[in-house]
Amino acid sequence: MAYIGKSPTGTGVRSRFYYTQTSGGGTSISGTDDNSKTLTFTDGEYIDVFLNGVLLVAGTDYNTNTANTISGLAALANGDVVEVVVYDIFTVADTVSASQGGTFNSSVTVNRPSSDGDVIIIQKDGTQTGAITTNGDDTVEIYGEGSAKTGLRFGGSSLIPLKNAGALSDNGVDLGTSSYRFNDAYLGGDLYIGGTGSANALDEYEEGTWTPAIYYQNSDDQTNSNNDIQSGTYRKVGKLVVATCMLQWDATDARANDNIGVSGFPFNAMASPPDNETRWTTNITMKNTSFAANDGPVGIMVAPSGALGTFIKANTSTANLGDQFGQNTNMIVRFTLSYHTD
Repeated sequence: MAYIGKSPTGTGVRSRFYYTQTSGGGTSISGTDDNSKTLTFTDGEYIDVFLNGVLLVAGTDYNTNTANTISGLAALANGDVVEVVVYDIFTVADTVSASQGGTFNSSVTVNRPSSDGDVIIIQKDGTQTGAITTNGDDTVEIYGEGSAKTGLRFGGSSLIPLKNAGALSDNGVDLGTSSYRFNDAYLGGDLYIGGTGSANALDEYEEGTWTPAIYYQNSDDQTNSNNDIQSGTYRKVGKLVVATCMLQWDATDARANDNIGVSGFPFNAMASPPDNETRWTTNITMKNTSFAANDGPVGIMVAPSGALGTFIKANTSTANLGDQFGQNTNMIVRFTLSYHTD
């Protein structure tokens, strides 16, 4: 590219300075000229000096040994005109190239006055592919152009999906794909699945362990039972608790007319369950028990507002099984029980 100056990395600049002598005898030129312009140059090799229109010879008729000064002139006469032409380059400081790009090392402000609309338009080969837009006070939108493109609205207390060149989208944008998934999701509130009502809200999910133990409810006593194996796990989804239990114990005496059961359930049962089915199960396996098979299956029921499960006869809902369960050696019970919490 053609340029004026000593380097192609900037824009060529040529400046003229005129000095009319008002008295004779001067041998140097500097400072402000007839038009109040101050003589400056960075390299004496890139200036021309004329005396009354005649080009002077650098190094012979003058020198530039002093900064911004033309020195070594023959004594000037009153009325002589010295013309100095400075050739240099002008470089715009701290700019990013429009054609080659670059890096901003501090914040950049892009302002759209008055109305809402595109603040930054993103193009590929001259065709718009997206935009960053303002849409109302304190609202910013980023979206791709076209019906297949999605985006997000940042504003208020919500992050809202966009589709079809920035239009609001309800139930039309996926988060991730089957091949490109997000990792963990950390939520402080509810997760709504399949709907927007309270019935669709999953407010909690939890997994863990608990420690079951044999418990005599009427006497509030466990001293006569030795719990050899105490193992339990649970999964809580919303208000539903699914608890598993593996319990082995030895008992030295029977407790007639006493309720025997399991304590230590991970959560208290619902205070007013809709029916017993929400808090009891007959899915129990027993080993080393003297409980007669013809007495019918045995279940366990979690007490309302409590974390205690009582063994009962499933066919009669009769408890008071302490005399039959309590006197067994190496009694083993396994069960899985689901119940609801408040």
